[in-house]
Amino acid sequence: MLVRITNKEVEQIAFQSRLELTTDEQKDYAESLNEVLAYLDIVNKIDTSTVEPAGHVLPIKNVF
Repeated sequence: MLVRITNKEVEQIAFQSRLELTTDEQKDYAESLNEVLAYLDIVNKIDTSTVEPAGHVLPIKNVF
């Protein structure tokens, strides 16, 4: 399920953050956020059931 950010939501976030954004900037931020959400939607579809959880990418051991 893909969530979409509207220009109105960007306007509300900017207001709460005390940011002054032009209409063009609101549109650009909405597009950017929607691209990020689309990418995260793709990442969420990846099957990770066979991947073991890891604390570190590299096998780090405490030498002390």
